[in-house]
Amino acid sequence: LVIGAYLYHAFHARATGSARANMQLLVDHYANDLAAGLDELSQIAHVAASFIELTPDISERQIFDLLSAEVAANQNVYGAAIAFDHFMYSDDQRLFAPYVYRDGNQLKRQEIGADAYDYTNGEWDWWNEPKARGTGLWTDPYFDEGLGNVLMSTFSVPFSENAAFRGIATVDIALTPLREQVL
Repeated sequence: LVIGAYLYHAFHARATGSARANMQLLVDHYANDLAAGLDELSQIAHVAASFIELTPDISERQIFDLLSAEVAANQNVYGAAIAFDHFMYSDDQRLFAPYVYRDGNQLKRQEIGADAYDYTNGEWDWWNEPKARGTGLWTDPYFDEGLGNVLMSTFSVPFSENAAFRGIATVDIALTPLREQVL
């Protein structure tokens, strides 16, 4: 009986240790896949920012077309924007921020600088943090009330002209579908 109990505990400890090691490998695998996917998505905003820097006289139609192509090309992208600082798109436009987002199976276009809110007023991390730091970053999850009405995270990266800050390029991911993919 004592030997049986000893063997049970030894086998149990070995099986538990093996299960923990396998679970850790699985968690690491999913975490690496998620990190690689987020890095890939962040490149969308980096490319858009670079394109805007190389094409300072880009038209509104061209910006909307660029954003539409970005959102359409990747099902994990909920939306994308190019948001200009005060009078940085044109001398007669205080704010200008073309945004393209998914609405079911359709892509919608909106100019959030005119239609939605003042993204430069200090309330929005997707604008404030990359502007202050001078580098791209992911926001903490937030509920985008008004435009998307979804739980999302945004990768934002600043763009400039002649080393002067000009605006922020973004890519949004809806977190509910991402959660469903992981689970």
